[in-house]
Amino acid sequence: MGSANYMPIGGQYLMRYNDPETKLGSSFSGTLDGQGHTVTVNCDRWAYQYGDGQSVGLIGRLGVHDNDPANTRPSGAGVKNIIVRGSISANRSVGGIVGKIGKTADTAIIENCANYARITATDAKGVGGIVGAAWNDGLIVNCYNAGAVSESLASPAGGIAGSVEFPIVNSYSYGIVTAPVGYAILKKSYAKDGNVIYTLAGSGTVKFVNNAKTFDDVKAGAWYEDAVAFVTARELFNGTSATTFAPELEMTRAMLATVLYRLEGEPAVTSANPYTDVKSGEWYTDAIIWASENGIVNGYGDGLFGTEDNITREQIVTILYRFAKLNGYNVAPSADLTKYTDAGKISDWASDAMKWAVSIGLVNGRSETTLVPEGNATRAEVAAILQRFIENVVK
Repeated sequence: MGSANYMPIGGQYLMRYNDPETKLGSSFSGTLDGQGHTVTVNCDRWAYQYGDGQSVGLIGRLGVHDNDPANTRPSGAGVKNIIVRGSISANRSVGGIVGKIGKTADTAIIENCANYARITATDAKGVGGIVGAAWNDGLIVNCYNAGAVSESLASPAGGIAGSVEFPIVNSYSYGIVTAPVGYAILKKSYAKDGNVIYTLAGSGTVKFVNNAKTFDDVKAGAWYEDAVAFVTARELFNGTSATTFAPELEMTRAMLATVLYRLEGEPAVTSANPYTDVKSGEWYTDAIIWASENGIVNGYGDGLFGTEDNITREQIVTILYRFAKLNGYNVAPSADLTKYTDAGKISDWASDAMKWAVSIGLVNGRSETTLVPEGNATRAEVAAILQRFIENVVK
């Protein structure tokens, strides 16, 4: 029993390297009994765009996605009596046996399993020799890890499990675990007058590193060069590939929700998905649910969010206005917009937000006399707006 180029069972990953068109989002909901056999796994599901290489292992996701209906949760899900060798590399929730344990009707059990594979994660959520991440009911019992486990971000990493909230019984690890200790990117930091301004929740040690990204389509001297460097260094934006940022690509509503979710530190999502056009397990799912439950982004009604719709300038400032209010930032400033001949085109629900955004310099007119509130915004424009927001509003 074995494979030279193994495709994980279930999970959320790209079938072809960095090709979003091959994205899968399935789950494994049964019981896998390896009967003592060894599987050789050579799996690279790393994805530059949106961290889509997640929930990856021999079993990618055991059980269904957290947002899937309760009646789809399986009983008796588990993995037992199997040995994994080789190498597994992906973005997040990476494990030798199971990448992530999802929702099940009862306890998901990982039993009598061993991992000798090298396990590598490049993003968040968790990485472990047996299980990468789980916040649902589970049990790891009589398992052994001898594989090296590495994480490149300050995210949970462990020989048996990265981030789990259930018992680990009679299980041992002798594999080397390598991970940054206690460091995370301060996404709301900015430079001012030769200093770096940031806020820490509690005490800690601050380490200054060059996290700059370069892209072939962001030329030196372009008006958006600094803004792209700013947002990508803080990993608020990703490139559209390893070498491209796509500055002229129009921004979607899902993209902006995801950027703000990252800015806020990707907090836990507690609400159900209220939208029929927001698929479970996508790169934007948690971000949109979080933005909705906090009143930052509203849908169109009838259960629709407009995930892939391009976002307009008035929508952007309104969303940032609500985000600022949520965080207690100053939203009192207000500008007189009468010099703009198209001010009458601003929607009533966006009026206060637009006056605020213009007054503090978040947005400028497309010309001396036009704001173009209904115009779409490009990734470069939103990068510039977000840089100004962090520098001028976030305190």
